Amino acid sequence: MFEYANLSILVGDLEAAIGIFEQMLFYQEDLPRVRLELGVLYFRLNAYSSAQNYLESVFDFDPPAEVIEKVNLFLNEINKNTVKFQTRHVLGFGAKHATNANSGIGTDFIDVLGLRLIVNPDVKPSSDKSFVYRYSLQAIEDLKHPRGNKRNIFFAVTDERPINYDDFDLSSLVLSVGQDFYLESTNKYFSSPVANLSYTGSQIFLADRGLLNTHQMSFQIGSKRKNNLYMGLKINHDERNFERNKNKSGYMNGISSVFSYEFPNNLFTSFEYSFNKYVAKIESEDYTQRLFNISLIKNLPNDYSLSLNFNQLKKNFYKASFPWPLRRDLGNTITFNASKLFSQCHNISLGISKSNFNSTVGLYEKKNTSTSADYAYICLGD
Repeated sequence: MFEYANLSILVGDLEAAIGIFEQMLFYQEDLPRVRLELGVLYFRLNAYSSAQNYLESVFDFDPPAEVIEKVNLFLNEINKNTVKFQTRHVLGFGAKHATNANSGIGTDFIDVLGLRLIVNPDVKPSSDKSFVYRYSLQAIEDLKHPRGNKRNIFFAVTDERPINYDDFDLSSLVLSVGQDFYLESTNKYFSSPVANLSYTGSQIFLADRGLLNTHQMSFQIGSKRKNNLYMGLKINHDERNFERNKNKSGYMNGISSVFSYEFPNNLFTSFEYSFNKYVAKIESEDYTQRLFNISLIKNLPNDYSLSLNFNQLKKNFYKASFPWPLRRDLGNTITFNASKLFSQCHNISLGISKSNFNSTVGLYEKKNTSTSADYAYICLGD
């Protein structure tokens, strides 16, 4: 009977083999190796409850050491495959130096109604150091769907405290809930199409007072091609409430395209372009926004990693706000970061970022260079 069961397994008829092994236990129940075989067969059929019952029953019949070793191996795999939630906590802190910590005006003159006014030196950029604290939780819920649908939950708290400029203490809370829907592939050029529907809410505090809260709904659909090129399209609707200036509150609708490519030598690149339109409570705060972002990530031996990111923002307002001319903004930011992972739990990173924000209204001319050092513990609660 054992030989016949093994032949059934070889030809792929697992159900027939299960029937034979269960018949053997009917005749003689103290067969730990047969119970192991039944546990493995049910495991291969993804019937984890039956597999676990047979595997755990092996210990009741004084099995040999090699059987115990195999039983424990499959029980561990069942635990991994039946976990409903996988969570990851990150606890981090760091220090940062900014050349424009007070968000000072980066021009010497401001034109108002044809007059050129000299900018007061007291409101020019000044440097400062700050300490940054952060915590994040990511949870992935396995929905036990045949195609692998998952629900994602993300929560983050950050707090940045300058040493001198207390009025620029910045804190934020972010909560995001989304679900991945894995679709059937119907195109020979693309594989693994995925749709994602998500909600993200955030609350930002300035000097421990509410500044802005947002509520964003987004839908993204994308697919891979040849396992290394990803193409995606995203639409979003964002409600924004400025607590200190209600006239700026409103909503933003946008669309963006995302492309990413993974090269064989551990080089990952991504490109994103988005167009957004913001409608505020007053017409002078309405604008369109174009965002271009490109990033490169290079993974090196011994858990080192390098990243380079370039971001360009164009913002065009529809109507001038007296006494200023019609506003057009252009901002460029480039960031370089190097990190090292130690013993799979400790990550240290160093970064430098340079930004230049130009505007037709001199009040919004700003420049800043910041350097940072950060430590993160990524095994909290795992």
